[in-house]
Amino acid sequence: TDRVLTLDAKNVEARVHQAVLQAARGDVTAGSAMLDAVLESHPEMLEGWIYRALLALQAGDRKLAEVSLTRYVQNAPEGASKTQVQALLTSLSPAGG
Repeated sequence: TDRVLTLDAKNVEARVHQAVLQAARGDVTAGSAMLDAVLESHPEMLEGWIYRALLALQAGDRKLAEVSLTRYVQNAPEGASKTQVQALLTSLSPAGG
C-alpha cells in the first residue's frame, strides 16, 4: 500500500486499504476518517463502503453500518454482490433483524 501511494498518492484503492490498515493497527478513529475522506470524493468506490460498514459494526454503530451498506447498494451494479449486501442490509434494519 505504501509503495503504491509513493508512486500514485491519489490511488483510490490504495487509500482505502491504507485507511483499513490504520484501523486494524488500532487507530480506528483515524482509519475511519481516512476512509470517509476517500468516500466523500469517490462514492463509487464500492469496497470502501463495505469496509466502512465493517468498521462501524466493529464499533457497535449499527446505524452507520446501515448507511454505508445503503450507499453501496445505491452505487453497485446489479448482480450477486449487490443482492448479498441488500440481504445483509435487510437483516440489520430494525424490521429485518
